[in-house]
Amino acid sequence: MFAKFSCKVTNYLLCKKVIKDDDREIYQYGFEQFFRTLLNVVTMLLLGIGFGEIYQCIILTVSFIALRSYSGGYHANTSLRCYILTVSSISAVLSIMKFIAINRFICLGLLVLSSVIILLFSPIGTKNKPLDEIEKIIYRKKTIIVWSVETCVALVFIVLNSTEIHIAITLALVIISIALIFGNIKCR
Repeated sequence: MFAKFSCKVTNYLLCKKVIKDDDREIYQYGFEQFFRTLLNVVTMLLLGIGFGEIYQCIILTVSFIALRSYSGGYHANTSLRCYILTVSSISAVLSIMKFIAINRFICLGLLVLSSVIILLFSPIGTKNKPLDEIEKIIYRKKTIIVWSVETCVALVFIVLNSTEIHIAITLALVIISIALIFGNIKCR
């Protein structure tokens, strides 16, 4: 879907002589990624609005993306499966946040458990993007930095008893830890 639309946009720009034919593939790829990202952002905002948890959804999504970029884990085989899995995961977490009372002790336990898994398994490469030894070291350092920041922020908000924020960050870490477990299984 995005490939065809990106091709049309690129062809339009070529016809208008806005871009050069030599740059066709770069623009087409860029437009495809832009439209895919736009769909994801709009979907997450709509989910947040639909659940009445807009800022929690934003915190959850930002926390998830920031750490997932470096930690790796399970990756779906197609973009559509990735989209469906992501939307399902975010919907499940927003449902938990909306309908299940999670006290700060349970949240602290989930934070510790997911942190152990993240620190044990990350980073995990994929079949399409395996990590060499240098990349593993770099991604691991970045994972630890992002994890440290997110964990410290979650702990501060646990102490302050600001439920929505610490639960959103903690559940983002839980999703990542699950992705790492399944990514580890898939890599074997």
